[in-house]
Amino acid sequence: MGRYGECAILATKILDEKKTKNPRDAWELAISKLIKNDPSEWVMKKGCPRAAFLSLCEEGCIRGVECGKYTRSTKNKEYVLKAVKELGQISKPVKQLELWRKIGNQIAHSGQMDVVLSLWDNDLILKNK
Repeated sequence: MGRYGECAILATKILDEKKTKNPRDAWELAISKLIKNDPSEWVMKKGCPRAAFLSLCEEGCIRGVECGKYTRSTKNKEYVLKAVKELGQISKPVKQLELWRKIGNQIAHSGQMDVVLSLWDNDLILKNK
């Protein structure tokens, strides 16, 4: 699990503990906590992993998070929803790059699959979505 997967799990925990109801705020709290000792500010501002998390929240895919309007991203939403569907059809563990290729992408992924796989592996994605 990478940094963005950790962030997604922590953001879900923040939402579950009712520290905020807004997934975007939960992501910001989580990422700032995880990187406070990291001088790489770009890590905090990277949009694709955040959009992946918010897209899953928006569609009601994350356990305990209400559907809502949380992101304007369309591409990242498409990627993560395809990935969740793909994960529901396979029974063996899969790596980020392998999952990225399975959903039809040849360009480099930007942390979206780290978010999806981390949430999936920690049973935080509703499997019937």
